[in-house]
Amino acid sequence: MRRAVRVPKGSWEFMALELRTIKKAYRQKALSCHPDKNPDNPKAAELFHQLSQALEVLTDAAAKAAYDKVRAAKKQAEERNRKLDDKRKKIKLDSSTVHQGNSNVTPKLKLKWKCKKDDASNAGYSHECLQNLFQKYGDVLNVLISSKKKGSAVVEFASAKAADLAFKNESGLTGNPLKITWLEGQPVPTSHVDPAANVFTAQQNVIQHSEDERQPDFATV
Repeated sequence: MRRAVRVPKGSWEFMALELRTIKKAYRQKALSCHPDKNPDNPKAAELFHQLSQALEVLTDAAAKAAYDKVRAAKKQAEERNRKLDDKRKKIKLDSSTVHQGNSNVTPKLKLKWKCKKDDASNAGYSHECLQNLFQKYGDVLNVLISSKKKGSAVVEFASAKAADLAFKNESGLTGNPLKITWLEGQPVPTSHVDPAANVFTAQQNVIQHSEDERQPDFATV
């Protein structure tokens, strides 16, 4: 079995030469690293020995073919890593864009509750009632109750923190609880976040926004 040969650093250009010029290049290289020419270099003998082994490999067709195969595999691996790095950078850029886009969105929660079509009181959920329920979590900019679809409203907050607190804690009136979902502006956790997941969340928000545009109009009561 042929012993693996480690080619000394700086000899890559030497390896790329055609077979007919290898010996000539070897002689030139040997003159510069021969122990007699480098008496002050303790590694000169080892370097010269490695160079001789390299000559043996390159003048052996089978060994050279195996060596070239290893080099080709190394180049392919480097190319794969480069493409992977480019992909990671793109995902990071997309994630940054998502965060910047969300920072300009006013957070809104969508509310639903049970209500009969002919119930003029809207099952107890008046504008004042909803305002009182949600303003304890932070500033409420607007409360929009649907004028066409009973038991439906949107609450707009001044901050995502207030909206998130309301989303996690508010349940509504006893006996007729609220079903609360995010309409837009949902905060994304800043720790342990997968950038690809952020992009997916943004895509879902776009889809949700498109669906909500087809819902009945809301009017302030």
